[in-house]
Amino acid sequence: LTKSLKGQGMNLDEMTMSMASNYGITLPADLETLLGHNAVLSVSGGVDGVPAIGARMTTDAAAAEAVVAKVRKALEAQGAPLPITTSTAGKDYIIASSESAAQRLSGAPNGQTLGSTKAFTDSLPDLATADVALWINPQAVMSAMGASSEDKDLAAIAGMGLTASSRSAAAGSTKGTTTFTFRLVTR
Repeated sequence: LTKSLKGQGMNLDEMTMSMASNYGITLPADLETLLGHNAVLSVSGGVDGVPAIGARMTTDAAAAEAVVAKVRKALEAQGAPLPITTSTAGKDYIIASSESAAQRLSGAPNGQTLGSTKAFTDSLPDLATADVALWINPQAVMSAMGASSEDKDLAAIAGMGLTASSRSAAAGSTKGTTTFTFRLVTR
């Protein structure tokens, strides 16, 4: 990243110091605070072809809110307000592009979260041991892109899941293992 930015006449260290001195944003510390130790990103169909985006992170919610306030202040100083909503759900901090996107991540008002849906759990059966997971609802993706979601082939797909799990090498060995699982679930 540093080389790429330098090739464009930018200096990452200078940019980081400028954000710290002008807005109080410190990297990577503020990014670590915001992301916490478990983060879920959600992109779903929105309004007028603009997707609804949200994230739910297991982190210190008060500290994460302080980071968001600094970012919001920095963007507003540049004339680019940050149109987001934030909330909490248990120990998790939620940031989203709309109230409805935040509600989907929190399970409000009906208590159902993405993780409690059959399509999600069937697509990611090894989620509990995965280091990385990706779940896709193809119909929602096509709808978010403005395409017709009436395709009968897509209608048959409940979801697609991909997980990756890494295991450390045995003592005295330098070779660990990574297992990838892809699952396509139909209705």
